[in-house]
Amino acid sequence: MMKIGLVQIYGNDITLSVMEGRKRDLRLVEQRKFNGIEAMDDGLGFDAAVLSLPLDILQFRRLRLPFSDVNKLKEVVPYELKRLVLDDIDDIVFDCVVRDADKGDKDLLITFVKRGWLEDTLRALNAKGIDPSIVISLELSKVINGGGFDGVFSGNAGVDLHELGELLAGEMDNPTINLRQGDLSFTKEYREKVRYKKRALVLLFFLLAVLLFNSGERVYIKRKVLKNIDFRMNGMYTELFPGSKRVIDPLYQTRARLKALKGVIKDIEGIDPLNLISVLSERWSPGVVLAELNIDTGFFVLKGSSSQLKDIERLVNRLGEVFPDIEISETDRTVDGKLRYVIKGTTGPAGKAFGTQGEKDEAG
Repeated sequence: MMKIGLVQIYGNDITLSVMEGRKRDLRLVEQRKFNGIEAMDDGLGFDAAVLSLPLDILQFRRLRLPFSDVNKLKEVVPYELKRLVLDDIDDIVFDCVVRDADKGDKDLLITFVKRGWLEDTLRALNAKGIDPSIVISLELSKVINGGGFDGVFSGNAGVDLHELGELLAGEMDNPTINLRQGDLSFTKEYREKVRYKKRALVLLFFLLAVLLFNSGERVYIKRKVLKNIDFRMNGMYTELFPGSKRVIDPLYQTRARLKALKGVIKDIEGIDPLNLISVLSERWSPGVVLAELNIDTGFFVLKGSSSQLKDIERLVNRLGEVFPDIEISETDRTVDGKLRYVIKGTTGPAGKAFGTQGEKDEAG
C-alpha cells in the first residue's frame, strides 16, 4: 500500500491530494487546498510525491522533423528550440512528446517552463518535506490522450476527482512529459543509495577492524609461544652442550652437533681393536715392552721401550708383513739406559689380514 502526495498548482492556489493504493490502482482519500506553498503544513510524509502543472503555466512549441529515430530527435530538439523561443535555452526546462506523422515524419510537441520558476517551486516544496519524483501535467496527458496535440492550444482541460487515480497511475508508470530532468533530476533515491552504501562501507570497515584485531591478537600469542619455545630450546641446548658459549639458533646448532657426532660414531664403528691386538700379539717381538696403544680410523700408534734397537726393528719388520706403511717415528734413551720408541702404522688395503670391522664383514 503506497501513500502518494499529488501537488497541483493553479496560480497561487495549491491543491494537495493524498492518494493510496497500489501502483496501478490509486484512490483519493483526502484533498486539501492552500493559498500558496508557504501555507502548507510542515513535515508531510509520503512514500512518493508528484508535482502536476496546469496547461496555462506551460508553454508549447510544435515541430515536424524527418526522423524516425526517437533518440536522434531528442538530440536535434535543443538546436531547433533555440530558433523558437526568445529565452536562452539554458533558462528553460523542456521535454517533448513524439507522435507519428505522414510520410515517416515525426510530430513533436515541445513543452517547457522557466527554469528559475521551477527551481523556486521545488525548493519551496522541499522546505515542507515534499520532494516530487516527477514533474508532470495531468491536464496535458488528458488532452493528448483524448484528442492529440490540437487540443493543447484550445484552452485548459480540467481533471475531475474521479479521474485523478487513473491519470496519476498512468503518469507514474509512463509520464507523458517529465520536466524534472538534467540537473533538476530527482535525487532522493540516489541519496538513499549513497547513504546505504556509506552504511555498508562503515560496517565493512568495522568488520575489517575486528578481523585485523583478532589477527593481530593471534600473531601476538603465536610470537609469545615461539619466544617461550626459543627460551626452552636455549636451555636444553646449554644442558646438552655445556661448553657452548654462544647460542644463536639452538635448532640449527643442535643439528650441526648431531651431524658431527654421527661422523665420529661412524669412524668409531669402523675400528676393530680386538683384531688389531690379535695381529700385534701374533707378530710381537720378544724383548719389546708395549706401554701404550692408540687406535684411530686408518692408523695406530705403539709406544713402549726395549733394551736393544734390533728388537724394535725386528718388531717393525714383522708388522710390516701385515701393515703396508709402518715406521719408527721416534726413539730416545731413558735414564736407566733403555730405548724408548714410537711406532706408527696404517691399516690400508695391504693390511687386509687386519683391516676394519667393515672390511672383515665384507670378506666374510
